[in-house]
Amino acid sequence: MLSVAVGSVALSVIFGVTSSHSLRGRAAWIHRGDTKAQVLAALGPATAVVPAPTATPNVSMGFPQPVSWCYGKKFDWHFSFTQQFPFFVEVVDRSWSFCPWAGDIVVEFDTAGRVVSVQFLKS
Repeated sequence: MLSVAVGSVALSVIFGVTSSHSLRGRAAWIHRGDTKAQVLAALGPATAVVPAPTATPNVSMGFPQPVSWCYGKKFDWHFSFTQQFPFFVEVVDRSWSFCPWAGDIVVEFDTAGRVVSVQFLKS
C-alpha cells in the first residue's frame, strides 16, 4: 500500500515537473498586458510572426500594426506526400503561411507591443 502511494507521488512530481517545462505550460503563465520581452523570455523566439486578425491590411506605411506570434511546427509533413503517381514530395514551409496553423499557440499583441490574448488552437 505504501509503495503505491510513493509511486503515485513520484509520478505526479515527474509529470508536474515536465509539464511546467512544456511550451503549453509556459504559455499558460502569459497574461494580458505582458510585453514582447516577457513573452520572448518565457517562450523563446516565435516559429512565425503573422498579422493579427485586427491588423489593417495594406495601410501600415510605417505605422505599427498588431501582430501574432505563433509557436508550433516549422514544417507540415502531414500533407507533404502525394498518394498518386509520380509521388511528389512537397515541403510545406511555414514561411509561405500568413495565418496560424492548427495546433499552434498564438500570442496576439496590440500596436504597443502588449499581449491582447493567448490562444491554444486545436489540431
